[in-house]
Amino acid sequence: MSWIADFGVGVWDYSQIVLLSYIVIFFGVPYGLALFNKNVRRVIKSFGEGYKENTRKWWKFFYLAFTLCFLWILIILLYAFYYNSIYWFWRISVLDNVPIKIFGLIFLSFSLLESILLHSSWLNINISKDEKSRLITTGMYRYTRNPQYLLLIHGVLGTFLLVPNLLTIALLVGMTFTCYSLCLEEEKGLLKKYGARYEHYKKEVGLLFPILKRKNKEWT
Repeated sequence: MSWIADFGVGVWDYSQIVLLSYIVIFFGVPYGLALFNKNVRRVIKSFGEGYKENTRKWWKFFYLAFTLCFLWILIILLYAFYYNSIYWFWRISVLDNVPIKIFGLIFLSFSLLESILLHSSWLNINISKDEKSRLITTGMYRYTRNPQYLLLIHGVLGTFLLVPNLLTIALLVGMTFTCYSLCLEEEKGLLKKYGARYEHYKKEVGLLFPILKRKNKEWT
């Protein structure tokens, strides 16, 4: 058996373990940091205060995203403990191969790295008890205005590439649309609250993906 075949068997067998480990780390990092660090708890509380000002439309998309995340977890758990579940929802055979699975692992790695960088940066953000909300433009927010949605899309994309069927592609399309809609709805409130400062930030930093050429490389 060639090394390519051996590698294929390894990826095929371990994709279940990889996805299960991924989902534990993905949700464990933010909850773990929030449990042991007050700065992280205050940042999360600050986001919560900001979310109260969002529109009804935003909340509809938020609940949709929550539902999709729940479905995402169920798909991963089902696949992790029963590989043949990939066939239950019309497996896309043309995508079920080693090279595609490698790309899936890459996107999952991106998602985990982005999650770790994002949530670890909250350790250094000092928000006072009386401060309700703040426009955060440091850490991952220097490169994308919505890193929390970008890492979510990367995670679902990686899942689809490892478990290619009609259910996961529908999940990917739905999650991408929902995250993009959340971004647009959030910006309405941010522009209203922070005015010119957010308008300038918006011009310098991409909605989801980083802008390659920026005039202002430092944010305070």
